[in-house]
Amino acid sequence: MDKTPLHLPLVRWAADLAFTDLDTKTVEHTKALLLDALACIAAGSSVAGVGECVGAMKILGGAKQSKVLGFDFKTSADKAAFFNGTMGHARDYDDTHDVSVIHSCAVIVPALLSMANSSLSSEGISGKAFLTSLAAGIHVTNRIGLAFGLYLDTGWMPTTLFGPFGCVVGCGKLLGFTEKQMLNGFGIAYSYIGGNRKALVEGGFMKRIQPGIASSHGVESTLLALKGITGPKHVFE
Repeated sequence: MDKTPLHLPLVRWAADLAFTDLDTKTVEHTKALLLDALACIAAGSSVAGVGECVGAMKILGGAKQSKVLGFDFKTSADKAAFFNGTMGHARDYDDTHDVSVIHSCAVIVPALLSMANSSLSSEGISGKAFLTSLAAGIHVTNRIGLAFGLYLDTGWMPTTLFGPFGCVVGCGKLLGFTEKQMLNGFGIAYSYIGGNRKALVEGGFMKRIQPGIASSHGVESTLLALKGITGPKHVFE
């Protein structure tokens, strides 16, 4: 096997991307996607199943790091991403990349919000840094979906399979990840990913919760990579 991971060029591109590399159309489109995601989270805060999730997760506890939008409490960064991702997808009005069939912002935006709110970003995150991280995360997620989505068995959900990689890219950029950290983040996310289609077929609350799980796993993968945990290198081979 070639020692160079297939996704190394994509990771290098994401790690090196700067706000000045984004053209005006991309910036405006990314802003629109962010506003759309925030609106979807607000709309989803009153949907059945969300309150039940809050009750369950309060039992589990979590450090008061990041804000859960629409609710008057903070929790750990990964759980905040879980809640906000669940709300963002709950009414199924969130963005969709038509070809790869991925709801990227329902996964990536909550992860970035939780990271920007956490103590890890105590110096503050600029709007330009946030938009650059979001644009990179969306781009990577959808490109992976375009590359592999057509080969998936219909029993799998592309959003939950590929969303965590976009979270690692976005959150990693906010934390100033090196190429090595980004690669490890991808490997860790690969170890986390999953998400079958059964809840979509049968109905039930898990359909709206799965993107929240993917967002949470993306945050956890990022934080593990930050602390030096290594992951598989040949993720897509």
